[in-house]
Amino acid sequence: MSSAAFAGSDSADPDHDAVTIEASGSHEPVLAAFTQQFNQVWQNQALWENVDQDMVLITMANAILGLRINNDQMAAGGVDNEESSAEDSDTSDENDGSSDEDDSDDDGDDDDEMVDTNDPNAPIGITLRISNDFTISDLERLRVSAYDALAGLVVMVNQRNKSDPQALTEEEAYTITTLFFKDMVGTALIRVADVVAEAEDYNLSIRATLLGDDEDVPGVLRRVFSNIAALKFGGGGMSTIQSLKYHLALVDLNTNWEYTKDCIAQGNEEGREILRYIQPPGRGVRKVSHAKAVICRKLNITSQNFDSLYKSSHIAAAMVATFGKGAVMFLPNGTSGNRGKIPYLSTISQIFMTIRGTDKSKVLRQVARKLDSTILQHIRKKRVLPWDTDLKQIPNQPLETVLEGLMP
Repeated sequence: MSSAAFAGSDSADPDHDAVTIEASGSHEPVLAAFTQQFNQVWQNQALWENVDQDMVLITMANAILGLRINNDQMAAGGVDNEESSAEDSDTSDENDGSSDEDDSDDDGDDDDEMVDTNDPNAPIGITLRISNDFTISDLERLRVSAYDALAGLVVMVNQRNKSDPQALTEEEAYTITTLFFKDMVGTALIRVADVVAEAEDYNLSIRATLLGDDEDVPGVLRRVFSNIAALKFGGGGMSTIQSLKYHLALVDLNTNWEYTKDCIAQGNEEGREILRYIQPPGRGVRKVSHAKAVICRKLNITSQNFDSLYKSSHIAAAMVATFGKGAVMFLPNGTSGNRGKIPYLSTISQIFMTIRGTDKSKVLRQVARKLDSTILQHIRKKRVLPWDTDLKQIPNQPLETVLEGLMP
């Protein structure tokens, strides 16, 4: 079986692991950059909740925040004590895998679906053809290989600030591989079709935004262009392109919060700037816990809100770190609750790396790279999507053929 159409250097994308921290005019650049990103995400959530005519959107927003309409419990971990144990949620994931009671609502899975772990080799209903040479059967076989590698795999679980080894069960391996290969990778073509359908409105919004920022345009007209940009692509529900941008923001949030914690722990120049900004914590209060408390106070949110959004970022961040930025397109809209299908937050990276190790053809990384170069990099860099295609032809074509058709 061949994946020649996705052939290319397997070296890292030059942007792949880059971390960019901007000062934003502040003397505390790391914390300021992180707070700005968090605040942007949070404000977007608040705006979404005002769209009362779209209950689907409200449900997605509340799911991402861990405040589901029918769930009065935090999605994971209970209530932190900000002054003594708020940091624990960043390092411990005890019980996280079993506390997302509403996961099935996020991705359409049925809680009562039977899991036949006695026959892990049976097809699970994958419908994606990656190429004419890498068929549905090939993807099913790759899933079985991943299942074999995960069943019994000893993973390190962080509980109460210590790591303990724990073996994945066959049922957990089946659930994880079904999630990854059927619900994530297996639905990538759906998101490609959605982006194609949304491209006209998106491109209009980008052009209007650029004109709204152009200082050569008279001020009144700039405001008109900015209004059109906001109205054309700013309402009516959470589009796939908006969902992709949101997942990218979650990746950045995860990266910069981890970097913030490292700076504080190392006590480097940026860490000292953070400590000057947040002021010394009280006796017995950890510095990272205090930094999080300061962020929450400035944003007028709770520690639970912060933790839920941070935990929601783990799957997206691990997906990008393992397979490349284009792997964001493996994530269906509103998938934050799917972390409950992976036993513990601390195991996500190890599980994804194990799946990557079974992919001897490197097709997953090659597909992710192609998705990024064809679609996602334009969205990341706020550029017009430079292609057009016949949406009606997409459902009948392999993913490779569709992406080739989108090349300018």
